[in-house]
This record gives sequence, structure tokens and C-alpha cells, in this order.
Amino acid sequence: MKMNCKKCGCSTLIEEGDWLRCPQCGAEYFNTKITPELSVTEKIDLIDNGGLTETQAEKAVSAFSEKSVAPSEESAREEPEKENSEFTVTELPVSRADSGELEETSPEKPEESGFEADEEFHKAEQDDATSNTQAQNSPAEENAESFPNAANNTQETEKGTETEKKKPSKFKEVVDFLLPIVIAVVIAELLKIFVFANAIVPTGSMIATINEKDRIIASRLAYISDDPERYDIIMFYFPDDETQPFVKRVIGLPGDTVSMTNGVVYIADESGKVYQTDQSFVNPEDTPTGNFEEIYIPKKGEIITTDGDYCYAENGANVGGMNFLKKYCEQNKNGTYTVSDNLYFVMGDNRNNSHDSRAWENKYVAKDKIMGKVLFRYYPGFEMLK
Repeated sequence: MKMNCKKCGCSTLIEEGDWLRCPQCGAEYFNTKITPELSVTEKIDLIDNGGLTETQAEKAVSAFSEKSVAPSEESAREEPEKENSEFTVTELPVSRADSGELEETSPEKPEESGFEADEEFHKAEQDDATSNTQAQNSPAEENAESFPNAANNTQETEKGTETEKKKPSKFKEVVDFLLPIVIAVVIAELLKIFVFANAIVPTGSMIATINEKDRIIASRLAYISDDPERYDIIMFYFPDDETQPFVKRVIGLPGDTVSMTNGVVYIADESGKVYQTDQSFVNPEDTPTGNFEEIYIPKKGEIITTDGDYCYAENGANVGGMNFLKKYCEQNKNGTYTVSDNLYFVMGDNRNNSHDSRAWENKYVAKDKIMGKVLFRYYPGFEMLK
């Protein structure tokens, strides 16, 4: 059957492989003469020209549908060329006939029509085979997609097992709990031994600067390179019982002579100059009273002599009993004694109620017995001390 152009009615269509091209308007149509059976295009042409009834057309379409079903893998392997030709001939015109009339397309090279369609069919067939193989080889993934809750439950079970394996023992939990506490205690003890000294003042001998039961902190590093200065508040070991820590204020330095008249303390330095000490920190609610004789504070390296009962400095001043030699002096080969440590005379700010250098048997505090310089009170309230 001869086919005319649907656009311009030209009857002399030019055959170009699988296609027919109109020489006048350039429209292209699929060549229905290349297959042994009627194609969909040819059937549509017969219907349009009255060559087929509606019943015959329905049967033709039904037969075409049965032949268009994708063949099984075995049949595809046995007759690949026949199936490819059926797919190439019948598939493309269907898409062109969906609108009821042939569409105008741009001209293509003849060699790209049939051969490329065969290649596309083979690629599609290979993709289908690959997807089927992957689906068969991964039932776990299909089950995971079909039953997401089951997959989640499996993951949760695995996580629970890992958690049980990683659960620490009770011993490790106890160690983890106690380790920070032990480290904190060790650090606190090291600070207490080498950096700070902590004490509770048991008496009121330092009122009004420090009250009874106050808690204070002293720096052990204060006198590593420096010497105590007059009016420093120091923490030291009590010379008559070195197991007890005391807190007093430095009044006399090495080489000073200390005396007290009507409660006022005077200092005579090495040059012989006498001056009154600062009384501003003395307890104002209890005016100091009383007198005591001059007490000389020997310097390091000074020669000390004794009469068997008392000890005397080079200037003849009485510096204490025989215990002075045991506490602060070294015996030389010639039988004399030399002061080995710097000595300090200390007093409490509550002058009328202070047990200090005035009354001790060993009246002086040696530098190597000083624990540190008192810096501040932290209980019952924080206050820097001076």
C-alpha cells in the first residue's frame, strides 16, 4: 500500500532505511514495508483510509500487544535478532501515534535509526538483568526495606550488646569516682606543705587584728629570699614547745634592743638611736600597761658568753638563760658560742593579754622556725591582714 504525506499530500515519499521522508515539506514517517507483518503505523493508515473495520483494528492492536510483551531471558537468548526487530519497528511508532496523528520530527541520519535502537534495547535488557541479579543477591536489603522496624530492632539489639560489652566494672567505677578526690587531696596537701600554712587562732592574743577562732592563711614562700620585716605578722613554731604553731607580730629585729615603759614599746637600733614603735594596731579597747627591762636581740655570728646561769652578748646584755645556747648557738673550738640563726622579738597586738617574747623562757624566734607570713583571714570573713 502506497502512503501519502499527511501534511502536504505528496505521494512520492523517499525511502531512507526505516524512514520515509517527504521531499516537499520534509516530514518523516516510519517505513512500514520493512517488516513482514503490519505495523501499528500501517494499521493506523488502514483505519484512516477505511481499509480496516473497528473490530479488525481491535484484533490487530490485541495481537500487537501480545507480541510487544518483553520476552523471557531464555527466549531473548534464543532469538535476539527477531525480538530486537520487533521492538525497533513497533515501539517507536506507538509514541508517535499517541496523539492520533503523525508528528513532524527533525531529520536524522539513516544509520542512527535501526542500529542505535538495537543497542538501546540490548542496554535496557542488560540493565534489567543486572537489577534482577542484584535483587536476587540482596534479600537482606529487600527485607530491610520491606520491614524497616525489624531492621531497626536488629540495630538496637546490636547497640545494646555493644553497650553491655563496654559497661565498666564496679571496681573501675569506684576508681573513677575516687581518683579526682584523691588527686584533689594530694594537691591540697602539697600546697599545705610547700606553699601555704593554714591555722586556727586558739586565743585572743592578737585582738583586735585577729580574733579568737579566726582561720588564717600564711605564705611559706614569703621568706625564701627575704628576711622578716618589722611589724610583719608571722606564723612560727613556739620556741618553748616547737610542736605548737603561734601567731605574733615582729617587733624587734636582730641587733635591736627592746624595752617597754608604761605599755609603750621602744627600740634602740645598732647605732644607739631610740624611737617609739607603731602602736596603731594595738588593741584600742585595752590600753597597754607595764614595764620590762631592755632585751637585746643578738645578730647572727655574734659571740655569746655564759656564767653558768645566764648568757650575755658582746655588748654585755643579758640574752637569756642556758637554754639560749642550746637553741640558737654553735660551740666553737675555743669554748665560746656563736649565734647561728637570725633572731626576732615578737609580741601580740593585745599587749596586756599576750603570752609572747617578754615571758618565754626562750625569748626569740629563729628564722628557720618561721612557717610563713600571714596574708589574710578567710573565716568568718575574708580580710587581708597587715
